[in-house]
Amino acid sequence: MTDLQQLFADEFLLDLNGAAAARRAGYDKDCAKQMSYKNLSIPEIRDYIRARMTERSKETFVDSTFVVESLKEVHARCMQATPVMVYDAEKGDYVHKQDDMGNHIWTFDAAGANKALDLLGKHSGTFEKDNSQKAALTITMSKEEVKDISNALENSI
Repeated sequence: MTDLQQLFADEFLLDLNGAAAARRAGYDKDCAKQMSYKNLSIPEIRDYIRARMTERSKETFVDSTFVVESLKEVHARCMQATPVMVYDAEKGDYVHKQDDMGNHIWTFDAAGANKALDLLGKHSGTFEKDNSQKAALTITMSKEEVKDISNALENSI
C-alpha cells in the first residue's frame, strides 16, 4: 500500500465517506469519487480498513450486537405512547386532551421508530433489492387435501 493509499484509508476511517477521504488525502477533487472506488476495491486497503474497524470496535465496545440492541431499545422508546396535554384554564392545569368522542389522545415518535426499523431492516437484509433472503415456500399436499381446499374455495364463492 502506498503512503497516499494509507492516508486515504486512515481518512476513510474518520467518517466512512470515500470521496471526502480521497479529497482529504490529497487526490484531485474532480476524481475523488473514482479514486475512492478504486482504492476501496484494492484487497490490501479493504483488509487494512476492516482490521482497523475491528480494532476500534474492540476498543469502544461497539459491535453489531450493541448497535442492534440499541436500535431495538430506541424503537421501543419511540413507540411509547405519551399523552397529549392541553392547558385547561378553568382547572388552571394541564389535562389529557380528548377527541370529539371523549377518547384520550396519545402521541409517539413515529419518525424515530421508523428510522430505527429502517436501520435494523438494512442490517438484517430485509430490504435487499433482489429479496434473495426470501426463500421460496414449498408446500406438499396429498390429492385429497388439494380437493378439500378446492371444494372449500368453491363453496365460499
